[in-house]
Amino acid sequence: LVTIIFSFFFLCVVFYPYLKDKYKIIARNTLIAIGLFVAIVFIAITVGRFVENSSTEVTNFFLQNYLGQSMIKFDNYGLDANGIRYGDRTVPIIRILLGLGTSTNFYERRELYSNMLIDDSYFYTFVGDFTLDYGPVWGAFIMLLMVCFFNKRLKLKQGNCYRLSHLLLLYVLFQWCMYGFTLWPFAEKMGNVKLIVYLIVYSVFRYQEINKLRLWEKKLV
Repeated sequence: LVTIIFSFFFLCVVFYPYLKDKYKIIARNTLIAIGLFVAIVFIAITVGRFVENSSTEVTNFFLQNYLGQSMIKFDNYGLDANGIRYGDRTVPIIRILLGLGTSTNFYERRELYSNMLIDDSYFYTFVGDFTLDYGPVWGAFIMLLMVCFFNKRLKLKQGNCYRLSHLLLLYVLFQWCMYGFTLWPFAEKMGNVKLIVYLIVYSVFRYQEINKLRLWEKKLV
């Protein structure tokens, strides 16, 4: 529920400058109303899941644990968890293509790497997913490559503006960072497929945009 709402807010923020004034007022009031409603529902669900009594201390404990667990777990185990998973969680599709074995589900993975001090039943941020899969050095190197990828494709020349392909890539980056405070959102086989589809659609849109721009430049000449 929360991730869907965050995505909705992201889209509203992206397209808000392009709305007419009267629609901006409607959008602003709608977002405030939805935000209040979701906050009430989220608190009610959280209390119902974790609290068996009306103790304020217990409620606060579970809320703080849910929101702060990622940073604490990464601090304790993210850089030294007594082993690595060799990409079994972050890129199982690539392991399959290379002919390497991979876990069929997260229960099997947890059993396979039971020697490690932490598994994906806890939150440890998306950074932790990469350091636990490849170690601190290679994990940092892979994330540096990702930074270069996004920076190169989202850095515009003077006078240019973001197009649909850029907005799609921004949405991918938004999910990466926003949902990544728990775990990497594109992990597991289906997560890999989801990321691949996003990148394919981005490439198709970008290819069409570049071709249209070239045709437009030729007409000007």
